[in-house]
Amino acid sequence: MKRYETWSRIVVAASALLLLAALSACSKKPTSGDGVARVHGKAILRSEVDKYYNNQISGAPQKPAGEAATSLRLNILRELIDNEIMMQRAEKLGLLATDAEVDNRVTEIKAPYTQEEFDRRLKDRNLTMDDFKLDLRRTLTTINADCEVINELGGYSLSERCAGYVQQI
Repeated sequence: MKRYETWSRIVVAASALLLLAALSACSKKPTSGDGVARVHGKAILRSEVDKYYNNQISGAPQKPAGEAATSLRLNILRELIDNEIMMQRAEKLGLLATDAEVDNRVTEIKAPYTQEEFDRRLKDRNLTMDDFKLDLRRTLTTINADCEVINELGGYSLSERCAGYVQQI
């Protein structure tokens, strides 16, 4: 058991150091108020980390404590930083999912449910419609970027295949 505790502390310490290094590389501007990180001027808020943390632990029979909770929060923060870097890069490359793509996909996802059922599903997951759309935009943007990479590597257009893949999600 002692070996596990030591290993756990090393992993948490290493994660914290990596996160600090990533944060210092993201921006020299200090975050303000609720901000815990900044990626090229865009703040990542503590409230956002807390929302994802609470969503992840909501169904768990036992809530993480101590180092496990800290490690989970750091992993969530790292994922949010990675997502923001990817979204900013996709925007520069013109690969960001459009409002129309997001709205069309929301309509498809909502189709089997009544408005009340869909709202309840969001509430059960502690999500607002804006949260849902943001997560969906990230997913669609990732697919757009993956399709672009495949297209460039393959040297031919796979847009129909990629569009079909998006429809299956």
